[in-house]
Amino acid sequence: MSTTVLRGYRRLLRVRASLFLGDRKALAESTLAIRTEFERRRHQTDTGTLREALVAMEETEHMLKFGIIRRELDETSGSYKVKIREEQAELLPGIARTIHRLATIYARMGSLEEAMKWFQKSLQMNRKVFGEDSVELAKTLNGLGALHLASREISPREMEEEKKEGDFESAREYFITAERIFREKLGDRHINLALVCENLASMQQESGDWNAALKWYKEVFRIKTAICASLVATHINLGDCLLGLEKYEEAIEEFECALKVKEDEALDAVAYHKLGLLYTTMGKLDMALAQFEASWEIKKSVLGTDHTEVANTLTCMGAIYGKKNLNDKSLAFFNECFRIYNMNSEDAKRDPFVISTVRNINLVKKSMTS
Repeated sequence: MSTTVLRGYRRLLRVRASLFLGDRKALAESTLAIRTEFERRRHQTDTGTLREALVAMEETEHMLKFGIIRRELDETSGSYKVKIREEQAELLPGIARTIHRLATIYARMGSLEEAMKWFQKSLQMNRKVFGEDSVELAKTLNGLGALHLASREISPREMEEEKKEGDFESAREYFITAERIFREKLGDRHINLALVCENLASMQQESGDWNAALKWYKEVFRIKTAICASLVATHINLGDCLLGLEKYEEAIEEFECALKVKEDEALDAVAYHKLGLLYTTMGKLDMALAQFEASWEIKKSVLGTDHTEVANTLTCMGAIYGKKNLNDKSLAFFNECFRIYNMNSEDAKRDPFVISTVRNINLVKKSMTS
């Protein structure tokens, strides 16, 4: 697979050389872009990610090779302008969809800046090709909204609150517009509508508006029930909202409904972890431990012993053992958390999870000596 990707990048380099002949700026920029992407994926081993890269390369090569997109010299200004051949106009819908797919691939790979550039290009192209109220435009708006939320989540803590609030408002506007278009064009029983409603719910959940989040998750539940889609994640999200609203018994029902399906081990781990948090909040520590242990076992099996999600559950278990005055066990769990967080951190001295774990270790040690 990796050899195929290498050949693909070499083909792109050859095609761009003939396409941009005489345009030094375009030649330099395209060479840099292609080589940057090759270096980004040089050590990639995931089959799914490599397959997506191949699809993206093949579609890009097609656009370049057959002259669908060209840069032509404007003799008046002396500069090159991007033009699309008139005889290739019928291919515009395919080009627009390819641009959207490229944006989605970058987003899945975690390359948020590149994803943002391509989503913006997709937005412009879809408006031109499909119109303001098209399903294609709504898909791009939904993607842009999700990207703004992701950017907000990974932003440095010192980033201005005004910037974060701007990301939040942009995401909300994109989601609301996409939701309206999907509902008008696809009806009220479509998976795309469920996806944007899920994003709206997640956004409200992040802002602490549990009632609004619950409303949107119930809409997701209605749609997915109507189209017989999986409800496991929706049950977990509903339970999370009910937990936030302190409706504990209803939350337990939702988490247990998710566990009854037995569809996805990773989601089972999430449901057990959420139940552990719920029982901890209720003061039922032994029941909480049982749920966390179940989550821990699944996470070790699915993700491996060194994954940060494993450490997240171990942190909760360490805290419970501390509350039960079982300090030796508590310390052992926190030490394991430190090992995992530290090995996964790029900057341990600033990593909030490492810092928090060190604080927990010191508190336990102080308790043991007092």
